Amino acid sequence: MAEKLDNLYLRQLDFIDKDKFDTPICIVGAGATGSFVALFLAKMGMNNIRLWDFDSVEEHNFPNQMFRMEDLNGLKSQKTADIVRSFTGTRIKYSVNEYKRQPLEGIVISAVDSMKMRKQIYENCIKQGKTKLIVDPRTAGETFRLYTVNMEIESERKFYEKYFYSDKNTTPIPCTAQAIIYNVGIVSGFVCNQVKRYLMNEDIKKEVIADTGNCFYLTK
Repeated sequence: MAEKLDNLYLRQLDFIDKDKFDTPICIVGAGATGSFVALFLAKMGMNNIRLWDFDSVEEHNFPNQMFRMEDLNGLKSQKTADIVRSFTGTRIKYSVNEYKRQPLEGIVISAVDSMKMRKQIYENCIKQGKTKLIVDPRTAGETFRLYTVNMEIESERKFYEKYFYSDKNTTPIPCTAQAIIYNVGIVSGFVCNQVKRYLMNEDIKKEVIADTGNCFYLTK
């Protein structure tokens, strides 16, 4: 088995140790970012992935989410799992039910649409005490913010907590300018890079702010 893994992932073994491949990863949300992140992580060799999403694939999802035309009206979590298995052979666990305080562990990707749900996920991670890292991508049109929290460091938790706010305070975006594929692809890549950096004990950026339309990035 080890020889097979060495051959399959040979060209990336200087970036991520194959001994990290079975690290638990929980992805809440299989929409734009979540669907791509699931595939990217499996392509990196991560094989202990669990995914939650109760929503169905709709026509407006095709331009910016990892779905095929034949997935229309199917459940996002199930279809994402099918795509990941087809591309990588990796079987990920998935739930077609809404995430409601189920156990989270290891690395948690908070790929959800609302601040209310992000806060609930964070509070559950605190309460359950098994989460090591939270990665929280927030996209809008050609921009995104990415927060990454080492849950074992209090100062990082406090920093992250400052960026919870009411959904009522979000800036409205025209329905024709809400998402585009290159922005989703870039933030998904950043998410996976943060996962890799954590697993390899490298420096993690607590906040990444990007305007992909103008090729602008800022990190802290």
